[in-house]
Amino acid sequence: MTKQFETIRHSFSSHADEQKAEGMSKYMRGHFVFFGIPTPLRRSLSKGFIREFKNREKIDWDVLTMCYEAHEREMHYLALDALLAIRKKLLHEHLPKLFPFIKQHQWWDSIDVLDGIVGEIARKDVRTKRILQDWATDEDIWLRRIAINHQLEYKEETDIELLEYVITENFGSDEFFINKAIGWSLREYSKTNPEWVRDFLNRHRERLSPLSLREAGKYL
Repeated sequence: MTKQFETIRHSFSSHADEQKAEGMSKYMRGHFVFFGIPTPLRRSLSKGFIREFKNREKIDWDVLTMCYEAHEREMHYLALDALLAIRKKLLHEHLPKLFPFIKQHQWWDSIDVLDGIVGEIARKDVRTKRILQDWATDEDIWLRRIAINHQLEYKEETDIELLEYVITENFGSDEFFINKAIGWSLREYSKTNPEWVRDFLNRHRERLSPLSLREAGKYL
């Protein structure tokens, strides 16, 4: 798909908006360079690319890597959109291929897509859950955020023992993105099992950060 990669990158470049790009970069605290393409337009421009990627018999990891090694953040989003399109096909054995995307260009916008992708794999394979237990105590805060939030879409399938483990292992953190993740995971699960979340908050109230408590209690 090298030709398709070059075509879509040229399309993105031709729709670049310097003023929007500046604002988008500022919103991301200057961590990334942008073309300045709004999400609806980006998805419209990449529709053909995603469709062809999804329909290929084998996963083209090379083109995903090309997208993620590109300079502009929209190219990273393109790789993530492609991964989302095939998330049902991804297996535990694909984690080594996914790991570089988790470790590169880390920020909340990419990690919060990847946690759902990893979560889809973990839902099908207990071996991934064991890896997520390790990630919950990793020095990399973004691996810990994935461990905390990978069950956001699980609802009744939530592994509450794992959820409690990954959260309690991160008590005492002063990282905004960790404490926000804790609150977010509890808030989402409270829609399914408010009794368990209330009990969790009562048991651990003194160890939860104010941010986590505030987020967790939004629907209680």
